[in-house]
Amino acid sequence: MAIFSTNRLTLREATPADAPFFLELMNEPGWLNYIAQHDVQTHAKATEYTKTKIMPAYAENRFGLWLVELKETHQPIGICGFVSRDSLPNVDLGFAFLEAFGQQGYAFEAAGGSLNFARLNLKDDNISAIVLPENNRSVRLLEKLGFQLRSDFYHPGSDEKLHLYSIKNS
Repeated sequence: MAIFSTNRLTLREATPADAPFFLELMNEPGWLNYIAQHDVQTHAKATEYTKTKIMPAYAENRFGLWLVELKETHQPIGICGFVSRDSLPNVDLGFAFLEAFGQQGYAFEAAGGSLNFARLNLKDDNISAIVLPENNRSVRLLEKLGFQLRSDFYHPGSDEKLHLYSIKNS
């Protein structure tokens, strides 16, 4: 089900049929270096991850990480949307794209559309984003979107230093 479209993209809920895409995305260097290790190395594990980690948020929160696809071809190229974390006071903007579709403005377009969705549908006063300090491309994207660095951030029980950004949701 499409959540919204931009000039070149459609953002929709992911389904188990998208497992091949998640398998590819979650094994790209950018994901492995800057996001997380989830041991998603087979189609079966990608299907399980989609069913247990991605899809439940849609029912629980009415938002989540949506699959980003090219409007004309319906080819999946990334994910973008929001994560609700107990460790953050506001929803967290998240995004990841296949490297083949980097440097083409797709992440900016999808994230900007997601922020518009938030302004219309989410009651949070601010939107958060957490990022590894060395993830320069994501840092530049957040700053281009208008996010401002607020503080260092550590997930509970982790000593991995992240940066916490936020933007007003208005």
